[in-house]
Amino acid sequence: IEQIRSKFGNFVAALVQELTSDKDKIDKLGKAEYLLQKMVSMSDYGLVLKLADRLSNTSDLPVATEKFREKYRTETKHILDGLERDRQLTPTQKKLVAAIKTKI
Repeated sequence: IEQIRSKFGNFVAALVQELTSDKDKIDKLGKAEYLLQKMVSMSDYGLVLKLADRLSNTSDLPVATEKFREKYRTETKHILDGLERDRQLTPTQKKLVAAIKTKI
C-alpha cells in the first residue's frame, strides 16, 4: 500500500486497500456474505468500482460452465438484494445494479 501511495497518492491507495479482499473473512463467512458485508459498508467510490467490476464479469458468463454461472448468479443476486435492502445507493450505483440484473 505504501508503494501505491507514493506513486498514486492517498486516494488511490485507500481505494486499493478498501477493495482488497480478506481471505480469512471469506473462509469464515463465505464469499457472497463477505462481499455483501464489505460492499454495504464501503465508500461510494469503492462500491461503484466493485459494481462496475461485477458488471464486467458478467460478460464472461456465456462461456462459463453451467455450474459456475449458477453459483455466480446466486452470489450476485444475494449481494444485489442485500445492497438494495441495507444501503442507500447513489443514482450511478442504482444504474449499475440494474445493468447487472439484466446480465444475470
